Formats: sequence, structure tokens, C-alpha cells
Amino acid sequence: DALRELTEKGVIIRFVIGR
Repeated sequence: DALRELTEKGVIIRFVIGR
């Protein structure tokens, strides 16, 4: 689902920012 893809992308972005 597009929503699932968006969530996964959000997690990756959060991980990069949380670095």
C-alpha cells in the first residue's frame, strides 16, 4: 500500500535525522 511505503520512508528519514 502507498501508506505503508510512506511510513517506511518516514522511518528511514527519521533514522537519518536522528543520527
